[in-house]
Amino acid sequence: MKVETIVVGPLQTNCYVVSDENGNGIIIDPGFMDWLIAKKLPGLKIKYIILTHGHFDHFLAADKLRNLTGAKIVISKIDAEYLMNPEKSNTDWFEVYKKTVLVPDILITEKDILDCGDLQISFIETTGHTEGSVCVKIGDCLFTGNTLFHGDIGRTDM
Repeated sequence: MKVETIVVGPLQTNCYVVSDENGNGIIIDPGFMDWLIAKKLPGLKIKYIILTHGHFDHFLAADKLRNLTGAKIVISKIDAEYLMNPEKSNTDWFEVYKKTVLVPDILITEKDILDCGDLQISFIETTGHTEGSVCVKIGDCLFTGNTLFHGDIGRTDM
């Protein structure tokens, strides 16, 4: 498994491109800078764009990347409403993003498992940052979104 970390946008959100040895891949939390993320994708077959939660800084580039790759956008069933509600996703904080909404393709719960080539993707519900925050587990890697920060706990005041 190969993991590429791309720090995107003004809030320096960690976006990940995860792929297997056969070029099957996923994108996790594409908050901004679709063009920069797209530079990491040549030769990869992206099947899923997975959002750890529904705040804008984790999904603003998702629709452009879906159009580019044909991948399905995945979010927890609980946080799906965030993508449709600018007040919940906090896109209303910025005039340029004020009316941004995103329609997901797949709604997951903690019981769901997705396969992408040799990658088996499972989910851990981590309510706190948002009602439907999830951690994404692939092999021995855990992608935590805003559940954890480097050297600190994640935010729960949102």
